[in-house]
Amino acid sequence: MKLLGTGIPALDFLTGGGFEENAQILLLNETGSMGEILPLQIMDFRLKKGDRGFILDLDLPPSRIREWLSQLNVKFEEYEKNRMCFIVDGFTNLYGKNPSQEEFVIDEPRDIIHLNSYLHEIIQFIKKFESNFFCVCYMSNVTLSKGRDIDRIINLIYKTKILLSDCGTSIFVFNRGMIDEKSTSTLKHIFDYVIELRVCEVNGGYQRFLRISKSPSLDYIDDLVPFKLSEKGIVPSTEIMEEFQRLKQHLKMPERGVVELLGARSIITSVDIVTQLFESLIKECGYERASRILYSFGRKGGKKIIDQFMRSYKPINPGEAVPIYARFNTLRGFGLFIGDYDEENRILQTRHINSPVCNRLKHIKKPAGFWFAGVISGLYEALTGTKCTTEEVKCIAKGDEHCEFITKPTDTQRS
Repeated sequence: MKLLGTGIPALDFLTGGGFEENAQILLLNETGSMGEILPLQIMDFRLKKGDRGFILDLDLPPSRIREWLSQLNVKFEEYEKNRMCFIVDGFTNLYGKNPSQEEFVIDEPRDIIHLNSYLHEIIQFIKKFESNFFCVCYMSNVTLSKGRDIDRIINLIYKTKILLSDCGTSIFVFNRGMIDEKSTSTLKHIFDYVIELRVCEVNGGYQRFLRISKSPSLDYIDDLVPFKLSEKGIVPSTEIMEEFQRLKQHLKMPERGVVELLGARSIITSVDIVTQLFESLIKECGYERASRILYSFGRKGGKKIIDQFMRSYKPINPGEAVPIYARFNTLRGFGLFIGDYDEENRILQTRHINSPVCNRLKHIKKPAGFWFAGVISGLYEALTGTKCTTEEVKCIAKGDEHCEFITKPTDTQRS
């Protein structure tokens, strides 16, 4: 699958290499984040790469979009002149008939039937160019449609997304304050990628954050990444890309033959030796008993490791600790871990890609990540103080593409 760069290195890193070609992206914006300019930045980069551009605007005066484009040094008028990009004005007539300077104007943007018909026509028009388009759709005000039938609105968004997927890659921008939680959940489900932009209070001030909360790539990173605004637009922090360099500082050799990681003596050994240990235990004790032994061993060892980890990183909650600890284990050579903690239901979902053990145990045709499951349980219990169980629902050893674990609390008492 071809990946399209965004022109923002940190964003490409977070998404796992950029956006898949013809992907449909949901951007959930928050008032004050200025997230509206992010799609314009990406569109400018794609235009420079030879794509065409299309802006569907239901939310802002077109003059505001042109002002932002000018501040970003986008040569938009030149693109328009060469028919490389254009704006569809669906804002001007939201509050009555008003004159518009734009070539393409939606007469009745509040009428969902008219809007649906117009969008169908404009998409058929851009298909005639036989070029890849990068489309930006500001659609929060679609919720102001006559009758406010949310099912019809979601259906319109879905149909528009499908039609635009034949033209290229699109970003649909919504202000999360204008849509209810159920509709937000539905939108997240139907789009390929979800980018969330937030404004949070930090140390008595306010900080803008960007998060990739959904991506078809297994390599994407779900983290709250701070960003700043500059003349170039949104600039996410490169801190996450520098994390490995900081982690390496914890690996020390205080004397000959001794290696310390997070203050604990460690050894570096071949994966084949570890795999042989697992296989020998399964052979001697049987699959079921070996799985229990390795799970218990991993759980106890995981608690000791996480104690060292907590002293070094001092995470304030599981949601913050999980992604940091996942990267820590990646550095240690255990494969790529991607953790997602559901704070409301207290469920931890962990994907484990390229497991060094399970990759070598495919011949057993059964889940083989017992030790990793135990370590994850140790992590969960150390972070939450709550007993839990971890089930390996997918495993490379039994033919799945990656390993996956679900960790749930077993009671509500402190352990």
